[in-house]
This record gives sequence, structure tokens and C-alpha cells, in this order.
Amino acid sequence: MDSFKKIRRFIIFFIILYFASNFVCAKLIASKYEDKRDNIKIVSNIEGVEISFDEFATTFSNGRVKGSVKNNTGADLKSKALKVDFYSKFNNKIGTKYMDLGDIPAGDYSGFSTQYNYDNINRAEVYLIDAEDAEDKSKRFMEWMPDDLKLDRIPWWAWVGGAIICLLP
Repeated sequence: MDSFKKIRRFIIFFIILYFASNFVCAKLIASKYEDKRDNIKIVSNIEGVEISFDEFATTFSNGRVKGSVKNNTGADLKSKALKVDFYSKFNNKIGTKYMDLGDIPAGDYSGFSTQYNYDNINRAEVYLIDAEDAEDKSKRFMEWMPDDLKLDRIPWWAWVGGAIICLLP
């Protein structure tokens, strides 16, 4: 019975360690993001469309973009997408992301967010385009990209395997 209590303590300890280390890692990564909202150039060819950014934050190797599009045109916008071109500090185009906005009724908002893993991003150019044009250039919209950002995390089964190995005599 005493060995069962030891095993239970080790399991609880490793569970607490797992969540604590994930929390600390998330806070450390979040502290490395640098706000670059001043480096966004909005290129909109539709009069009366407001594109605003709540967040454009970058680290050395990844970043995130979040914002909204408001339709002040008086007419519904059908099947629109947002194209974001990312540039380095030397004005080299590093990559492009497309975000599907769908249909935006007159006077309504449509939110967008994406994450990217491009290196050395300094500025971005944003275009409002038709969704059909975006599909020709990119077969899928990148609304959220968790797999690219989670590759370096330790999976749960590695923690369980480590706990079992530690408990072996």
C-alpha cells in the first residue's frame, strides 16, 4: 500500500510539473513578441472598407496577426479574403498568408487572425481581394496554424513514459 502512495505522489508531481512547465514556457514565449503595428501598410482598393489591427506581433522566427474588417460601403461584400505579404527589414518578400473573410454585410465587422513562422519579419502589406483570387494562389486559407508552432513541445506520452521509467526499481 505504501508503494501505491509513492506512485500516486510521483504521478501527481509529474502532472503538476507538466502544467507548470507549459505555463512558464508559454509566458516566456509571449514575452518575446514585439509589437509592429506601425509597420503595416494597408492597400485597400474598395472605398469605405476599414481594416484595423489589434495585433501584429513578431519574434525572430514567428508571429501573429489579428484584427477586423468593417464594411462601410452600404452594400454587402461577397466572398472577400485578406492577403498579407510579409517583408524583411531589407524589403525582401518572405511569404504570403491568405485569410478568408467570407461575406461581410453592410455595416458589419469580420474578424481575422493568423499565425506565421517566417524569419526576420519587419513589416507587412495587407490587401483586400476576392476569395477566388486567393484560391488560385493558395489552395487553403491559413486561419490558424497550431501544428507549426507546437512541433517543439514535448508530447504527453513522453511525460508518461518518463514517469514510468522513473518509477522502475
